[in-house]
Amino acid sequence: LQNLEQEKYILKRQLEISSSENEAIILELQSDIRQFRQKLEAQEQIMRQMEREKNMLIEELTAQNTRLSNELQKSNATEQQLSAQLQEIKEQCNRRTLSIQDHVNSLESLKNELRLILDKKNELENRLHMTTNERENLSIALSEASERIHILERSTKEQDTKYQMTVQTLDRLERENGTLSERLESFDSQRSLHSELNHHSSLLQEMNGEEDGSGAKDEASQLVLKEAQSVYKQLKTLCQTLRSTHHDDDSGLHSDMSFSSLDNTMASVSMAAPNSVTEATSASMTVNDKFSRGMLSAAADELVHIIMNLDAMQFKTMFEQTRSMLIEQEEELKKKNDIIMQLESKLSVRDVELQSTIEERNQAREDASHSTLAQDETVIQARKDRDAAIERRTKAEVELAKNRVELMQANSQLLEAIQQKVELLQQLEQWQIDMHELIEEQMKNKLIESSTKPQQQQQSSSGSATGNRKSRLLDLFYHR
Repeated sequence: LQNLEQEKYILKRQLEISSSENEAIILELQSDIRQFRQKLEAQEQIMRQMEREKNMLIEELTAQNTRLSNELQKSNATEQQLSAQLQEIKEQCNRRTLSIQDHVNSLESLKNELRLILDKKNELENRLHMTTNERENLSIALSEASERIHILERSTKEQDTKYQMTVQTLDRLERENGTLSERLESFDSQRSLHSELNHHSSLLQEMNGEEDGSGAKDEASQLVLKEAQSVYKQLKTLCQTLRSTHHDDDSGLHSDMSFSSLDNTMASVSMAAPNSVTEATSASMTVNDKFSRGMLSAAADELVHIIMNLDAMQFKTMFEQTRSMLIEQEEELKKKNDIIMQLESKLSVRDVELQSTIEERNQAREDASHSTLAQDETVIQARKDRDAAIERRTKAEVELAKNRVELMQANSQLLEAIQQKVELLQQLEQWQIDMHELIEEQMKNKLIESSTKPQQQQQSSSGSATGNRKSRLLDLFYHR
């Protein structure tokens, strides 16, 4: 009874120590949570500030767009006025003539310029076609990378579910270990009570009691031994399955096969749990020599060690590599789009110049056809006015093309701002995921440290080996 009281007092002290440690850990975790919340609030303030800046940028771009639209309307009105003036000048010039030789020379020069412009236009069209093909190839590669990311995410979810099934199996084994420990404690209490009763009886009663007690003790010890052996077999089977799963990481197909084999092993272990006692009865004599004290706790330690060392970082690294590849492809696609926009702007300017050159050529032909009239000062002045009007019209068309290019650039800047916002949101989500992983890792490390303390206390206290071994198993599964 004194030993029991001492053990009870020791267990009570250990319970108080563990409760105080747990309270300290809870306080630390609460402080960490408060710090993380403060950081999250700061990040949210930064995001709100960026949102305000983005809205201001959108407003500025909208105002610039309206201004450019107004300028475009003014340019159109100016173009109409110039067209009217040009029509009047054409009507005046149709009544006059020019020198045939001058117009022939100007026509030849215009043909040469037109030929050069057509060559440049063909070259730009070829470059535009090549850039379009490259853009299509990049889009195909981007879609393939997206499909690969979806496949990796689906495999990660499947592995999470399988890991949850492993944790459930561990919980079931913990419950079985708890029932086994309770039976061991009841067996120890019955044995101590039986020894006290036999101490106050007579020699005959003591002999009879020893025979009965030895029979009951043998039966109880055999039952406890069988259950311990069944739990040990289940733990060893689960350790082997997890070890084979841990080493089989060649491909996603192999990992799926290993996890399916793990599920089958768990199912077979759970189906064989009710029949484990009857199977252990037939092999109790052979395993009795092999099964010794400490093997059950060693198997539990091995199982916890394997679970803690499961390589779940492979899929995360693959996901990060795929995402970096996707980001690089998006950057290349953005560069190609910029090149395409520049080429389109140059092509539009060249088209305007080509149209103006064609009109000048047509005008020169018309002037050459009406060369029968006399050439005087009025004709020369009209020709100068016509050339000035054509030059003004060409400048207006070039300015219009430049304004269109600026409008396209403003739209591209707006799209880039939206893309930056999306990237910032993705970075925020990734930061939240990393913070959750960091919190889980800290909790896991603290639980491991708290689980190693009862093991060190058990190694130092060699007097009560059986009671300390049972409490060690209970503490180990409790902290796990």
